[in-house]
Amino acid sequence: RFMSTTTTIEAADDSKTQDADNMVNGRISRGSISSLDARTVTDNLPLVLSHLKSRRASEEAMNAAEKIASLNEERVSLIQSRDKALSVRKEQSAIVGQIMRSGGGKTEDGEVNEELEQAKKLSSEAAQDAEKVEEKLGEIEQNVQNLLASLPNLLDDVVPDGEDDTQNEEVEKWGDIDDLKNELGWADDFEPLWHDDVASKLNGWKADA
Repeated sequence: RFMSTTTTIEAADDSKTQDADNMVNGRISRGSISSLDARTVTDNLPLVLSHLKSRRASEEAMNAAEKIASLNEERVSLIQSRDKALSVRKEQSAIVGQIMRSGGGKTEDGEVNEELEQAKKLSSEAAQDAEKVEEKLGEIEQNVQNLLASLPNLLDDVVPDGEDDTQNEEVEKWGDIDDLKNELGWADDFEPLWHDDVASKLNGWKADA
């Protein structure tokens, strides 16, 4: 028992050390992860949470990521239960078919074959169990998809840590806005619009969509 506990603690410490080695701009490097799905969130929860913290995400978003991981684990357990139920149904249905093919629907005395009835009962119960689990899986899948939709994308490793976009680092700058102003003949009091404002005025974008 002591050796097993020691191994577990060392494994946890190794994981923390690995995360520390992969830190970039105050968060765990996203590495090759390009998008988020339930499996990715579950397998990389500390990474996802570190990116949410870097984005100054709400507590609701943090809870959503943790809930996805929890639901995905429940989903795996339910799939195992469903597959077990389907296996029982298949096994018992085979027994029913075998008995019927051998003409054993009833005993020699004309009584109902108890083995046949038991197999039918077990097959029916297993089918009902599988159906209930399938319904639960559908609910979990819908819940997970809704939660995933509420999470922002992971940050690129080059994005600096900061409270807002005013702390972004300028990577490159080219051109002169005054040259553009003169070339297009803008009036001195003309203020160009952001591209999303232009799209909104053209009914091409909705901020609340």
